Amino acid sequence: QFPARQVHARAKCLAFLMFLRRCTHQFPPGFERILGVSGDTLIGRRVTEVFPGIEQEPWIDTYGRVVATGEPVFFQQHSEVLEMDFEVHAYRPTPGHFVTVFHDITPYVAARHALEDSEALRRSVIESSADHIMLIDLEGNIRYINRTVEGLAEEQVLGTQIRDHVDPRWHPSMDACFRR
Repeated sequence: QFPARQVHARAKCLAFLMFLRRCTHQFPPGFERILGVSGDTLIGRRVTEVFPGIEQEPWIDTYGRVVATGEPVFFQQHSEVLEMDFEVHAYRPTPGHFVTVFHDITPYVAARHALEDSEALRRSVIESSADHIMLIDLEGNIRYINRTVEGLAEEQVLGTQIRDHVDPRWHPSMDACFRR
């Protein structure tokens, strides 16, 4: 069992000693800002009372290992209970205690998921197209192709010049496009 104790708060990071027994100390303002819970409402309560269901998530076990082994941990974790994502560093400053530093990374995780979804949609549209679609850099190198002509493998096309695959009569027009 670990008594809660304020350590410090900085910018978007929060450091405090997590509590499994009843809390009897104050929490830094960052705690309230990040988790949306007033430190005053925590006094005399267990973490499982304040955040019902939190015991189903790996937080308590992870911090218990930190206290038991003294080995610090650094990880990213999503909390269903809090509906937030965190980057966390936890360590044991003294036997029987641990400090955890949280950084709310929910916006970054949401942006990463949105980018992955967008990329999956783009790839699906391009790869299911009946047309040949290529990504060509400004030097005329083929960087991506959704399909090749029959008898030509993708490896034979990627990294080559588009000029190598186009009728020479079209080279002047292509060169003009790349000069723009």
